[in-house]
Amino acid sequence: MRRLTSVRQLRQASKAASTRQAAATPGLFVQLAQPKSQYLAVRGVSETRDYLPTVFFDEDVIASDALLTVSGADLVLSESCRPRFSPLGIALSPDA
Repeated sequence: MRRLTSVRQLRQASKAASTRQAAATPGLFVQLAQPKSQYLAVRGVSETRDYLPTVFFDEDVIASDALLTVSGADLVLSESCRPRFSPLGIALSPDA
């Protein structure tokens, strides 16, 4: 209950009118970022990885805040985006 009171007070103090209106429902999210169609989920992005762990989900699977989501993605990579490694993460030669 303390948490809801804190959210209500924080929203009431906002400069944005839409946020102040949302103070009436402190238990609900204000901004929903859930994709409305199938999406590509990307997790574990790191500059030291040679690959991105990804999976496709339908819109009824809720995306957590640990994911980056790409709405409208498809299974085809353009030539400029084609990975230079195998699906097992084994590096291929630059000419591959």
